[in-house]
Amino acid sequence: MPEISVIIPTFNRPEMLKRAIASVEAQTFKDFELIVIDDAVLKKGGGGARNEGIKKAQGKYIAFLDDDDTWMPNKLEVQHGLLNETSSDVGFSFTAVQNVFDDHEEITTISEGIADYHKRVLENFKEFLNVTLMFKREVFDTVGGYDESFPNHQEGDLLIRATKRYKGLGINVPLTRVSMSKSYVRTNKATPDMKIRGREMLLQKHHDDFAADPENFAWQLFFLAILYRDNKQANKARELFKKAWNLDHKIRYKLHEFATYLL
Repeated sequence: MPEISVIIPTFNRPEMLKRAIASVEAQTFKDFELIVIDDAVLKKGGGGARNEGIKKAQGKYIAFLDDDDTWMPNKLEVQHGLLNETSSDVGFSFTAVQNVFDDHEEITTISEGIADYHKRVLENFKEFLNVTLMFKREVFDTVGGYDESFPNHQEGDLLIRATKRYKGLGINVPLTRVSMSKSYVRTNKATPDMKIRGREMLLQKHHDDFAADPENFAWQLFFLAILYRDNKQANKARELFKKAWNLDHKIRYKLHEFATYLL
């Protein structure tokens, strides 16, 4: 049985897929199986394609890569080496990334070490990029896979569920190169309506977790209000700015509410 199952969902991008696969084949850690899920056939979206990969996976650990991104050659070696030494209450690992733009590159900074990351996920789930994650297989057996009913924010939902049961291991080293080029559209490109609906579902599904921290809950409502405002839905934006203000009296929330009357 392989030690690691690597899952790559793909959708009609053979040249990018070849590059992603090459970065997996170049790994210094060799005890893995590679599962490529063609969503052009399944038509389930990213979360559904990853769930299909999880069903087929035989490894003790599961890692995800998108077809438009690549891994550094030592990604699996470093991540597996550290995660494999952890106790049973640690369920996953995540890393920093190197964002590759058309004219420059940027390296992110993430939290380092073993910790309870539940509060951190609720505050900023985008810090935990899917292409950096490596899970112990039992995490999916315990909390389930990606919720395919979400049009967006599926990774955030999974991580909220996972961090309620398991600690995480942060590795502040850029082990993944994420393509940020303007020359193509990412397969997970979400429309404004999808972003709004996904965030609404996230806040509803995990309402008690968010409500336990009124300051963060206000911030999340404020961000949702911005999405509504940018989508030309001023009334809904105004309603959410008010809710944010009622939870946390930050002047920016009230100023944004007033500004919606000018739209």
